[in-house]
Amino acid sequence: MGSIAKFVTAIPLLLRVANAAAIHHVLTDSNPAVIPRVVPVPTEVPVIPNAPITGLEIAARPAGVQSPYEIPTDTTCSVFVPFTNTGSGSGKWPDDAPPRIYMDVDGKNIYRTPAGLQIDTGSTGFQIGKETWEAQFKRIWATTDKSIPGWKYLSSSDILYTGYWVNVNVTFKDLSWTSLMRAELPVLVYDKRTNCSSVDNTTGVCGGPGIDIPGTNGALMGIGYGRRADGMNQCTPSTNPLLNVKGVWQNAPGSPCTYRNGYIITKDGIQWGLTPSNTANFKFHTLNKWSSLDMDWAMARSCLGINAITCRDGDFLPDTGISKSYVSSPDIPSGNPSPPTGGLSIKLSLPDAGQQMGYFDYLDVSSAAGDVEPVSFKTTRTTTSLRVYLNTGSHFFNGFETAYDADRGFYGIRAL
Repeated sequence: MGSIAKFVTAIPLLLRVANAAAIHHVLTDSNPAVIPRVVPVPTEVPVIPNAPITGLEIAARPAGVQSPYEIPTDTTCSVFVPFTNTGSGSGKWPDDAPPRIYMDVDGKNIYRTPAGLQIDTGSTGFQIGKETWEAQFKRIWATTDKSIPGWKYLSSSDILYTGYWVNVNVTFKDLSWTSLMRAELPVLVYDKRTNCSSVDNTTGVCGGPGIDIPGTNGALMGIGYGRRADGMNQCTPSTNPLLNVKGVWQNAPGSPCTYRNGYIITKDGIQWGLTPSNTANFKFHTLNKWSSLDMDWAMARSCLGINAITCRDGDFLPDTGISKSYVSSPDIPSGNPSPPTGGLSIKLSLPDAGQQMGYFDYLDVSSAAGDVEPVSFKTTRTTTSLRVYLNTGSHFFNGFETAYDADRGFYGIRAL
């Protein structure tokens, strides 16, 4: 197993190569640049991705629910990254969502004490506050690369983060702080936070008067997909750490291993790299393309029924980042308060009314009882012209595991 000392020793070389070549770019629809490979750490085993599908291959994907799911048998590269926090009940999802992991950024540890870095499937892109950048990583703000301005908006908190995309190496760790795998990507180092009721998703400008929020301490790693439309237009797959892995550590140096770009979310951690064995018993369905960029897919589709009314097609987000649920539908009763006081039931059918992937009932969203139900709900009554939407909240993962195949554009569900 590659030691921490060897990894830290190799970092200056990695940084010199990165700075000399200006290796990283935030990929956009108009700038689909390719990120050249950085020289690997000596004890690192390089990984070989399956090629993402494009063009006619997307249209040729099999229709309907896929189970079993076909992955080439020589696709064996996979790494488990454990959560550092656990639930209060045996085998339960971490109570204090989001879950956390251990990791390094350019050889500097982040939040080893007390609990690790927060992981969020409800957003995309790794963000680090200026104060954390300086105090935790010992960076000098005056010399930080500011050539690529950036922003990211989190609608759940109405906060706009503004700063710069900066190139880093991210190393994921196990619970004993041993290196597991390394990614190369730009992270958003922000020096400004603004409370905004909405944001222009093209320019990153507040939709109304914004209120500056003091302090830039904190960090959050977004690993979700289909989130660009929700205030994260700059957060393309190039900013997702789990889609930019360049090497893994093994007990001894070995030959490069082949991987399917994607991951599985479990109660205990993240399984990076899909294989025939770890996707067994999952039910998969296609995702729609969001843009022409590789691995840029839209949110998962579902069918949402309110109070036994015929279900409507909508978007489905299993979100590790929050413990509450957000529900939007024109079938929310008029005048129903949010959170509701009772008498409101929700049925989630996947991927559509046929329920071939399964379904889930929230029998009374005011009760919020049980292991799988969220701690609370926020309901919004929309018009028929607006999308139908369910954010499950993190307790969903007490009953289900989810998978994401970024190469081929499929999402998967496995009931526990």
